[in-house]
Amino acid sequence: MATPPINLLKAKHAVMRDVTYVQKSCRIDDRAGGYSFASESDVIRALRPAMVKHGITFAPVSVTMLNDPNRYMCRDEDESKNYIARGPSRVLIQVRYRFTHAESGEYEDVEVLGESGDSFDKAAGKAQTYAEKVALRQYFLLETGEDPDYIVALRDDPEANEFQQRMSRVRSKEELDKVADEIRKRFEEEKEPQDSKRRKGLLDAYNTRASELQQAKLSQRY
Repeated sequence: MATPPINLLKAKHAVMRDVTYVQKSCRIDDRAGGYSFASESDVIRALRPAMVKHGITFAPVSVTMLNDPNRYMCRDEDESKNYIARGPSRVLIQVRYRFTHAESGEYEDVEVLGESGDSFDKAAGKAQTYAEKVALRQYFLLETGEDPDYIVALRDDPEANEFQQRMSRVRSKEELDKVADEIRKRFEEEKEPQDSKRRKGLLDAYNTRASELQQAKLSQRY
């Protein structure tokens, strides 16, 4: 049996080593095309076994409301005492979470913001859920994405990672295509079979940046 970590820092490092990624399982579709995201349950599901294994507990120790609490009222009454919608509530909170190492008793506090809106009574709960997800992700530097295999492959490939970083910094489609040409030539020069995961990761990075540049161009136009 492996020896349990002797302090919080070692336990945190062990969790980070065991859990590097959480896959996005949720999606919201809207007029802009929608987006995917990792839910709170996705993050907890990925982290909890490792946190239990290495003896790290997690709990909120304080919550501070940062906006006007009176605006939390999302319903009014009309002259006939019927409830009418006044618009969604907006709740902005600051939460302090404590990560504690069960074996040594050492702990570390992390403060994050949570914000949400709801037309009924769920705004505060949603804000707390978001804050919890952010705290866990930031504390353990947890990556999220669509496909863990090729994301990890890019991260562990210095050359591919450099190409990805260059694509993220370009400011025009022309610059992006120049980097893509370099990538294409690099693949052609390789004597060994091309890595499909590497190719997919770089192609997705290209498409993502191309979409961002297109959106920025449309925003400037209108």
